[in-house]
Formats: sequence, structure tokens, C-alpha cells
Amino acid sequence: MNPFLTVYKKDYIPVKIVQEPRKIAQSEFKDPINEGFKNYLSVTDSPVEPEMTPCDQYMEEFKADNKKIGEMYFSKTIDKQVVKNSQLDDMRTVYRRDYEDIALYERFLKEEYEKKMFRLPSDWNLPQTTQTASYRNPSILNPNVYEKDKLGRTPDNLVPNPEIRRLLKITTGVSDYGAHIGQMGETIIKEEIHGKRNYPACHPL
Repeated sequence: MNPFLTVYKKDYIPVKIVQEPRKIAQSEFKDPINEGFKNYLSVTDSPVEPEMTPCDQYMEEFKADNKKIGEMYFSKTIDKQVVKNSQLDDMRTVYRRDYEDIALYERFLKEEYEKKMFRLPSDWNLPQTTQTASYRNPSILNPNVYEKDKLGRTPDNLVPNPEIRRLLKITTGVSDYGAHIGQMGETIIKEEIHGKRNYPACHPL
């Protein structure tokens, strides 16, 4: 005997359970959810499906089986247009059925259809587009509007500003040559102490 068997395995005989096949209930309708909204009466004159019945034929059969009810409620013929409108309403959303003006919407569809059917002649000249007719040319207000801006030097905190350093009298990093000799030379050139400078004439290439 296997020493690794548990007490349950030793004392009880295993019983084989035969699992029964799973039973699935079959529906008589292909689409049970939408079956309640399906119309079985046809109001069209075209051939109907086998499961549908023309409304006039069904009305005559109903009146033959229920004469009293037929005389009270079905003495007049069915207005097929009313039935068609009711079927169309069932396919519309709540907004289109309760809030939208159907006549206005039909007029809108007619106008859109006429717009699509309208065609200009192939040699038709279009002098202006919508943009030029509605907006001014920006170059009229600013002749340089299409020119790219010149990219200046990006300010950097690590690069000292000479003007700010001069106003604050900051001399950090300035050598003795730059502070005295260089400044004296710059003053002589700016004030033209050595005399008026003569610039060479520019000759065309």
C-alpha cells in the first residue's frame, strides 16, 4: 500500500460521477429581444415575407371572426400612411420624435439635396474665394508680415550685462588692463581726441 495516501483515500472508495450533458433552452425566435417590436402587418403593396400578412387581408379575417368589434372599430379602411408614419416614429430617437419639427427637417433635407444636385458650368470663372472675399490681405496693413522675425540672442543669467555692470559699478572679473588702459583707449576713440577719423570711401564691386 502506498504510505503517502491520506486516510480519506484509504477508507473511502472513489465514486465516479458522470456529468450530464448541458441542456440549452432553444427559443422559437431568432432574436427574442427585438421580437416584441417586430411588425407582422404589411402596409406596402409589394410582396411580403412569408411570416408577414397584408393589413387588408388580416382586417377582413378579423372582421369575419369578430363581427361586432369589426363594425364598431374597423368599419373604415386602414389609412396606410398613418401606419407608415407610426413605424417611422418607432425608428426615430426620442429627440427627433418629441422635439424636432419634422416639416422643418424635411425642408432642410430637400434644400441640402438641391445644393448637392446644383452644378456650375465647367468653364465658370471664380474671381474670388471665400477667404479673399471675407478677409483683408494682411500685407496691406503690414508689408513685412510674411518676413520671418530675426532671432535675437537669448538672455542668459550667466552672461553679465555690460550696461548693468556699469551702472552698479561692478568690477568683478575686470582686469587692470581692461579697467584702465582699455577704457582710456575706448574714450579716445569715441571722443576723437586724436583727431577726426577719415573713413575710406566704399567702392562698388
